[in-house]
Amino acid sequence: MESLALTEVDEKWLKEKNDVPVTSLRIGKNKGTGIKNTIKVRYDKKRAIKVSKEVYNKIIEEVSKTMNNIHDVSRSVRYWKIILQFDLAYVISYLVDRYLILKRIEKSNRNVKISAMDEESYEISSGWKKLEEKVTTSDRLNLQFFSQVVEETRLYKERKKVVDDEAKSIQNISKKTRKWLKSLKSRIKDEIKVNNSEIKAPVSVCDYGLPYGETKKLGKKMGKKVYYFPEYKMEVPNVKWKLRSHFESSTELSGLCKMVYKSLKWNLPKLCIEQYERAKNYVYKSVGDWPKVILQKQPQSSPVSRVYIAESVKRGAKLATVQHGCSYGELKCSMSEFSEKTMSDIFVTWGYSYEKKDVPLSPPNLSNINLKDTNKKNIGVWVSKDYRFFRENDYPMRSELMLNARTPKKHLKKCKKFAENINSKSKDFLQFRPKPRYENERNGTKKIESKIPKISEIGFSNLEESFSEIISKVELVIIDHFPSTCFLECIAAGVPTVVFGVPPTSRFRHEARAYVKELKKSGILVSDPIEAAETVNQLSLTESNITKWFHDEHKQNAINEYENMYANNSSNYLNEWAEFLDRTSKH
Repeated sequence: MESLALTEVDEKWLKEKNDVPVTSLRIGKNKGTGIKNTIKVRYDKKRAIKVSKEVYNKIIEEVSKTMNNIHDVSRSVRYWKIILQFDLAYVISYLVDRYLILKRIEKSNRNVKISAMDEESYEISSGWKKLEEKVTTSDRLNLQFFSQVVEETRLYKERKKVVDDEAKSIQNISKKTRKWLKSLKSRIKDEIKVNNSEIKAPVSVCDYGLPYGETKKLGKKMGKKVYYFPEYKMEVPNVKWKLRSHFESSTELSGLCKMVYKSLKWNLPKLCIEQYERAKNYVYKSVGDWPKVILQKQPQSSPVSRVYIAESVKRGAKLATVQHGCSYGELKCSMSEFSEKTMSDIFVTWGYSYEKKDVPLSPPNLSNINLKDTNKKNIGVWVSKDYRFFRENDYPMRSELMLNARTPKKHLKKCKKFAENINSKSKDFLQFRPKPRYENERNGTKKIESKIPKISEIGFSNLEESFSEIISKVELVIIDHFPSTCFLECIAAGVPTVVFGVPPTSRFRHEARAYVKELKKSGILVSDPIEAAETVNQLSLTESNITKWFHDEHKQNAINEYENMYANNSSNYLNEWAEFLDRTSKH
């Protein structure tokens, strides 16, 4: 019998057990470097999302009962959905994703032992060490399920604790993180400070439901009826997690739902249990008049904001969640969209309207782009994904692609193909622009050059400039992923754009397929990076080539139709939002 390693961290940890031979999982055809045993797995995303939704709907009532029992309150299921926001959907979808893949492997490979699926061992070793101990260590199951997301998710950022040397070596924690963990030994002070008298407006905007500047403009337009509820920091002492002992096993659940429910005991954020009472008491003391309408974007990182929203909705406020990025309307419904809509009265979109909840409004980030008066330079910019796709042993996690160890490799492969097939003229013409994810990663260009050597022949754009500043100067934008907010910004600004690495049409919703097909026919969207490179080689010769290519009638018609559906923008957007908020607050 062999034990299965899902990540390199798992592999290293399991190999330290002398009696456990290790088989390493790699999704798809590509074998990892130096890996002798590889299991090929077909990933069924559609089924994973379907099962995740079913588990969510079955488990949410039990979770709500548990939260009510722990805090001795009586709150509705929707109340706890708002408190939990995307965290619950994230944990569920991640566990379900892994579970389905592991079960597929277990069924087709009898020589592989998957200990994480053993109900008895799960019961014994679930979660962390004893509740009384300050020092905590992850067990095998948590390594198997969560080692990929230690640094990348809010879930872990909220639940990092002091760990012992063994746990540090197992999880390969960086020096910076070790220093941070060590600092938690001292008691953390409460950092909440606010002017309570201001929280009286009928409309509240929470944590960038709209940017602060746009909220101020709306307030003036509506006669100062809009209050911006900022993201308050609320730190708590390094508690011993005693309340989690009340998270009892549910007799109402069985099978996969029961396994997921047990995992939640240790993987729900502190806000749901340790921070809840403090956040609720703070909100009660702070609020003068409860609002009638709340605008929010997901996920709300502030515990105070979440409780404020939940308590406001309990008192009759309408909750409007604002679309905060691309792919919501184009790709098939993900767990993130599902969780946002299931708690909201209204879902504000950037143009599309598929359901009764959908309200299309012009987004400020697209409506404010105005590049008519800028001076163009004879340069192009290649826009890529963020730094997570270029870091060692790092897997960016999305709800619809939970076990996506192959995704960065696929992305790198297509980027290499594009870089290798553009000519010297195009290399002089282009600048490379990764999305800066963290401030301290703006200088991480060497890592990208090590992954794509040809990038050194292209050079980088100024990472300190905003994307809107960059596209105001360039003649052409190349994007290596789709759907993309950058693409929506480019078409809103009227900037010539080529996109490669476009998913198959079957990945898109039925409503979006006609628009995507037209963009593909026009040559704006292409799947093959080599085809995109050939297009850029032709366009980079002269500025007139780009202008003639982009202003082709077929291309403009396809762009306009897509823009109206998914990137609707208007110079009159403030009036749209003001009318919407006035209307909603009166009902």
